[in-house]
Amino acid sequence: MLGSMFNKILVPLDGSIFAEQALPSALELARGSGGSLILLRVSGHPNTRIYVEGTAVFGLPSDDSAAHCEAYLERMAGPIRQQGIMVQTRVVDGMIADEILSEATTLGVEVIVMTSHGRSGFGRWLMGSVADRIMQYASVPVMIVRPVHHP
Repeated sequence: MLGSMFNKILVPLDGSIFAEQALPSALELARGSGGSLILLRVSGHPNTRIYVEGTAVFGLPSDDSAAHCEAYLERMAGPIRQQGIMVQTRVVDGMIADEILSEATTLGVEVIVMTSHGRSGFGRWLMGSVADRIMQYASVPVMIVRPVHHP
C-alpha cells in the first residue's frame, strides 16, 4: 500500500480554515500508514512574509508571534491526539516556502500535505504561490488539497 511509506507527514498551517482543510487528508494518510503528523506554522513578527509568484514579497499583518502560533498548533493537535495519532508541532520563523522546504528536509518527512489556498481563501495570492514553490522544489511528494470555499 502506498500509504505505508508515509511515517512522517508534514502539514503546514497558517491559521486559516482554508489551510486546515488539509488535515483530513493528512489524517487519512497517517491512519493508513501508522504514521505521525508534524503541524508546522511559520511565524513572523510583526508581519508574515510570503512569496507571491516566486519573486515579490508582501507583508501580511497578523498576530504571528511564536507564542500565538504555538497555542494555535496545540489547539489543532489536541483532537488529533485524541484519535490516537502522534502529532508534533513546530513553529519556525522566516520565509514561508523556504521554511517549509527546510523543515521537510531537517525532519526527514516522507510527504507534505497542504492546501492550494491559505489565509486569504481567494485566488493564488497567498498560499497558492507558496504551494507552487513547494511543489517545484520539494524533494518529497507533495499532496495539494483544494479547499472548499465557504461564503
